[in-house]
Amino acid sequence: MIMRKSLVVKIISFFVLICIVPFTLFTLFFVQESRTIEEKNMRENLGALAKEKADVISKDLDQVEREVENLSQWAEYILNEKQIRKSIPNYYSFDSRGVLERQINKEISLSNISNVYMPNNIEFTEEVINDLINTEKLDNVFKKIKESNSSIEYIYMVSNNGFIRVYPYLSNLTFAPDHDQRKDPFYTLVTQENNNNSKAIWTKPSYDYGGKGWVITCSHPIYINGIFKGIVCIDVSLNKIKKALADFSLGDSGFAFIIDQEGSVIYHPEYMKTSPIQGELLNTNIFKQQISEAYEKILSSMTYGENGLLLYDKDSEEHIVSFEPINNLGWSIGIEVNKTEFVVGFKNLASKFWLAIILIIFMLLLMGVHLSLKITNPILTLTQDAKKIANGKFGETVKVTSKDEIGILAESFNTMSRKIEEYTESIIRNKNQLETLFNSFSGIMMILGPNYQIRRINHKGLNIAKKSFKNDNIIGMFCYQVFNQSNCPCGDCPIINTLETKAEYKSEILRDSEVYHLWSFPVYNSLGNIDEIVVHSRKVTEQVMLEKELIQAEKMAAIGQMSAGITHELKNPLAVIKGASYLLNSCSNAHKDEIVKEAIEEIDSNIIRAEKIIYNLLNFSRPSDEKIKKIEVRNLLEQVLLLEKTSIIKGNIDVTINLPNEPLYVFGKSSSIKHVFLNLITNAVQAMPKGGKLNINGKNLNNEKIEICFSDTGLGILEENLDKIFKPFFTTKETGKGTGLGLWIVNKEIEKHGGQIKVRSKYKHGTTFMIILPSKERCDIDA
Repeated sequence: MIMRKSLVVKIISFFVLICIVPFTLFTLFFVQESRTIEEKNMRENLGALAKEKADVISKDLDQVEREVENLSQWAEYILNEKQIRKSIPNYYSFDSRGVLERQINKEISLSNISNVYMPNNIEFTEEVINDLINTEKLDNVFKKIKESNSSIEYIYMVSNNGFIRVYPYLSNLTFAPDHDQRKDPFYTLVTQENNNNSKAIWTKPSYDYGGKGWVITCSHPIYINGIFKGIVCIDVSLNKIKKALADFSLGDSGFAFIIDQEGSVIYHPEYMKTSPIQGELLNTNIFKQQISEAYEKILSSMTYGENGLLLYDKDSEEHIVSFEPINNLGWSIGIEVNKTEFVVGFKNLASKFWLAIILIIFMLLLMGVHLSLKITNPILTLTQDAKKIANGKFGETVKVTSKDEIGILAESFNTMSRKIEEYTESIIRNKNQLETLFNSFSGIMMILGPNYQIRRINHKGLNIAKKSFKNDNIIGMFCYQVFNQSNCPCGDCPIINTLETKAEYKSEILRDSEVYHLWSFPVYNSLGNIDEIVVHSRKVTEQVMLEKELIQAEKMAAIGQMSAGITHELKNPLAVIKGASYLLNSCSNAHKDEIVKEAIEEIDSNIIRAEKIIYNLLNFSRPSDEKIKKIEVRNLLEQVLLLEKTSIIKGNIDVTINLPNEPLYVFGKSSSIKHVFLNLITNAVQAMPKGGKLNINGKNLNNEKIEICFSDTGLGILEENLDKIFKPFFTTKETGKGTGLGLWIVNKEIEKHGGQIKVRSKYKHGTTFMIILPSKERCDIDA
């Protein structure tokens, strides 16, 4: 049901403006305010949470630092005692690997004693023995420190001699027999070279040798009278810190993490290895991971010891990071949550408001349906009937159901329908007549716009266009794109003249070796401007070529008739002269006179020469029987040169024939070969208006073909014209001095004989035509 611009739509639109718009604006404002308040509370809560956790961790780690400092003082006091002992108690012994260990006594609980470890590659000196026995007094101190803090895993002392005392009791099999604790990071970081201030140092996380998981170690040096004697260490479990960070809800994807001032991870759930090696350090720097620029900015603020709350985008969702420095350690704690999971209250409120808006819209739609049934249906019915008329059903009339304004409108539509039906029938009849006439033309018929766009084209033109233009729909395309594959109008296009003169125009053009006659007729609009152009094109190539060939044939026939007449007229006088010479030669007295004898020989020689000329003229002018036969090349060349002798002499041209001693033969039609030789020699003569040389060379290529070259020293051919000279109607001669068919006919005749023609030319340096013809009989030469 269409109610576009109807009364119902107007009524519903009015109610929407009065009710829905203010309610929607109020909803948007209220929801935004709720969101702002909830985000503010979220920021405050996350900031307070980060501060609280940073204080808790700082407090716990400060306590560990104090414990390790006190333990260092205890160790200094004990190690400074002067007790010289050369043997050790019997509960210390070396195992099968040569490693010193403390034997387990069933009467003593393991929770009350420590164990010692000394690699098998360290010398067991009196000083080591003294330190071993003295440090046993630290067991009670170790125990009290462990009991006071549940996050402590191990407490141990490493002497500068290389042995370690560790509490709680740890099996020596934990370490390799030659493992030197002095090379571990918890020792090297607090030596005199790396820790001049003699303060407690926290290491990066490492995986505990005793299998307790990831730990961080607090180490403190031991100095006696300024001499470095070793270190004391306390291992704190990261699992305990993790539990302290996870005792509150952060949504489905929230978490807390700790990094140091260099960006190295102290604890981070995404970067903790799941299967580490015992003793392995967690050398993960978060800046070297693939992180966004915004996240990197947040982490940089954390490494600078700043506190705050910042946002960044992660996987197309907004995340919040609240961060706080952990005092005295150079560490910083961050709490990251997904904002969408954390801020949910305002969404529930917004959903309720939008549900109310949907209910109001539904009620308005029900009211619109009711009004449509009462008001708009009659108008819609009239509109549908009017559309039938608009779609071409002019014989139908609309139903008049009332006498009001709608009824008057219906009567008007009925009158209009009858009038349009009459006019339409007349237009369709005329259109069909014009369509039939348009498609009956044998050539291309098009109607173009003034911008050369094709508006209409007949069937013949469409079929021709499809051969070169692959697009099936050419209406709207430019004619020069379709028929000439060009991006601009053709230079010889008659439409250009029609647009300029506003008159019909006819022209003859050459396209792809074909000749076309083109007519263009302007079609004017009511303002007298050209609105369309009717173009008619017809191919007349065969007609034009036939005319040119007939003219050439008439010229050759005239030459033949004239040559035949001249030779016949010369034969009789020549016979008389020949007879007289014979009589003179028969006289015996004539032989005695040398002068007379030489004169008679000269007469006989010229008679023979004249007979040969007459024979060649007769042979050239004799009608051809058009049979394929064996033709002697030299005789045929002499006949053609005789015909062109006048032009050769006038043109001051030196002709040289270089043929092998044995006769050269070509199999073909005599008239065709004559025409080829005559055309090539004529072109060579015309190419040397100031005189020159014409060399005719021939040779056998093999037992089946011969090659004849016509080389002149004339003007030559431009390089860009070399590919065009064998196309019909192409000529570089002045108008009226050439048909442009000569070389085209030569090429066709040679191809008919199964031969080839090639050209080699350099402008102003002469031209050479090379023809290759069969020297053996062929049965496939065209008639």
